[in-house]
Amino acid sequence: MVSKGHHRRKDGSTFPVEVNLRCGIFNDKKYFVGVVKDITEKEVTEEKLNSLVKKLESAEQLASMGSWEFDLRNNEIWWSPNLFRLFYRDPLTDKPSMECYLASIHPDDRDLSMFNRGQIINHSEISPQEFRTNPELGKMRYLFASAVRETDGNGIPVRYYGSVLDITRQRNSEEILKESESKFRTIFDAANVGKSITLVTGELYVNQAFSDMLGYTREVLSTKTWKDITPPEDIEGLEKLMIPLFRGETDSMRVIKRYVKKDGSFVWADVSSVLKRDSKGTPLYHIATIIDISDRVKAEEELESLNKELELRVKERTAQLETANRELEAFSYSVSHDLRAPLRAINGYSQLLLDEYTDSLDERGKQFLNNISKNSLRMDVLITDLLNLSRVSKTELNPVKVDMHNLVAVTFSELATDQEKKEFDFILGDIPSAQCDELLIKQVWQNLISNALKYSARSQVKKIEINGRKDKQEVVYTIRDYGAGFNPQYVNKLFNLFQRLHGNEFPGTGVGLAIVQRIIHRHGGKIWGEGEPDKGACFTFTLKSRGS
Repeated sequence: MVSKGHHRRKDGSTFPVEVNLRCGIFNDKKYFVGVVKDITEKEVTEEKLNSLVKKLESAEQLASMGSWEFDLRNNEIWWSPNLFRLFYRDPLTDKPSMECYLASIHPDDRDLSMFNRGQIINHSEISPQEFRTNPELGKMRYLFASAVRETDGNGIPVRYYGSVLDITRQRNSEEILKESESKFRTIFDAANVGKSITLVTGELYVNQAFSDMLGYTREVLSTKTWKDITPPEDIEGLEKLMIPLFRGETDSMRVIKRYVKKDGSFVWADVSSVLKRDSKGTPLYHIATIIDISDRVKAEEELESLNKELELRVKERTAQLETANRELEAFSYSVSHDLRAPLRAINGYSQLLLDEYTDSLDERGKQFLNNISKNSLRMDVLITDLLNLSRVSKTELNPVKVDMHNLVAVTFSELATDQEKKEFDFILGDIPSAQCDELLIKQVWQNLISNALKYSARSQVKKIEINGRKDKQEVVYTIRDYGAGFNPQYVNKLFNLFQRLHGNEFPGTGVGLAIVQRIIHRHGGKIWGEGEPDKGACFTFTLKSRGS
């Protein structure tokens, strides 16, 4: 009987022993013979061996590999625990064997097995091989196996041992990479815009669309560099643009450039380029997208030519307008002085005749002279209105913040007679301030208020209402009366020069509203009117809101 235990030394320490007991009979008496062996060194060695085995198993698991051994002397096969795992085998129920090994391999790969090829059976050298596991046992793995043959002193093989490495992740990555490369190549080649890959040395790989753009075959372009298809005078400028790329300041650039076609003509292109680098940051190649914009460039050149021609025409027309304006100013001056003098003379002589020769004139003659005087005065008012209209267009705007409520109140007070102030109900609502030319806007209110007074003179309701409101974009003002009004079908004629919708029923020259409209337009605003006969009129105008 053999057993293990521990013995105690004299100093009290213990040590492991192996005890071998035998029973015997001598002189009819039984006796025991025991051999006690100190196995301290053996246990230390076994512990070290067990530790190494555990480390090996851990290392195999970390490396996703397994190991095996085939002893030819006793025909025994050994697998490491991790090899069982790689083959989806259970070390408690599956016995390592050639049959188990082959059954663990993908059916399509068994003919390539080192066993099926007879390498081990024939005791030959074994070359590394790659195979797949049997998908019926578990998720298919890609494995890489290698082996070493051991011989005795006579060169006779006595043992094989080897390893099996799981390369599934590597193979999957390779498949993904191949698929990605295939997709990229398909997209690259099938793109309907130009695509190119340019090495840092200048060589090109292009797609069909880019080849068609330049009139070359892809094979011919593959023998050229980017400089060969670029106008020589453009190369230096493009190289300067690429400096930030190679310095690492940016990874992409966009440029409008020319290419030289096979027939020697140029094609303009919008080129977007990305520089690819390796893991160390070293530039490898450019991937570019090239869009033919020759038609656009041609259109832009034609547009630029037209713009230059238009600018020249504008200058010519401006010069003509300036000349016409000077002539108009001279005409206005002439109208102001040369026409008014005869009018004053006509009016003066008419008055002299009425004053000094009244006894010599009958009633009809006096009526003629009164009409002459009256129309000469009307002509003078018309000339004044025309000159005012001319000045409105030439006067430089002087925008200031204007208290519009006060301006309207003062204007009404200046225009209305004492009798009108008694008769009219003048209502001022909320009238916000505005940023505008005070003198010109006062002229607007003078015309609108005087019209309201004039066209309400014969109406029963004598009331004028003025209101306003303000938002972020504009200030809006309205003035409403309840007088003669006007026919809505003539609303488009309200602001035309010399338009008088009431004929001679009311005094006026037909210039006032034209002046109003011109002033409002000069301020960037709008004006419009609404009305009905005998129900009054409402005029609305806007001014741009400038933070007033």
